[in-house]
Amino acid sequence: MYDYKYDNVVVRFWTHRGEILSRERRREPVEYEIEDEYWVRTPDGLELQLVLGNPDFRFRKGDDLSVVYVGDAKGTNGLPAIVCNYSVSQSVVLTRPEWVYARLVPPRSHWIPALVTTVLSGIAAYFFGFWWGASAGFGFYLLLRVEAAKRKKRIIGGLGAHLEQLRERVPQDENRVDVSSVLARNL
Repeated sequence: MYDYKYDNVVVRFWTHRGEILSRERRREPVEYEIEDEYWVRTPDGLELQLVLGNPDFRFRKGDDLSVVYVGDAKGTNGLPAIVCNYSVSQSVVLTRPEWVYARLVPPRSHWIPALVTTVLSGIAAYFFGFWWGASAGFGFYLLLRVEAAKRKKRIIGGLGAHLEQLRERVPQDENRVDVSSVLARNL
């Protein structure tokens, strides 16, 4: 529903809406980082654990919220990306697009450009001499690296825009679902 697609890259987003049951403060001994652990009950009765290290974003017992998770194309490895608290009308993006890219976008193969560069160098060296062949191969390799960097920058920029768009859109979509269910009950 909220998937991000670019070229052959698919990053899946899904939501869980629920109510805060409890909150517990955790302190990690290794990192000395304070984290809040929340338990959320969905309307289906499923209880989910939500661990946040953001001290500016607090919940109270009974708050109504939606958590948008981000995962790979199969919908696994889900981690919280956006939290929307309807009780105080606040939403925040928890993950950065660079992190999502590094964690969920599979790296492209590096042996194909190396093979193409080697073949191009060999052909150019055969026809024009060793130095021209080496220059052509090196130039082509640099061109491939620049294109890969541009692609990465486009994907990260698109993910950032998509996360921000979801931060604004999810509360509206979730409220729309609630209104439609209320209207259906009254009919």
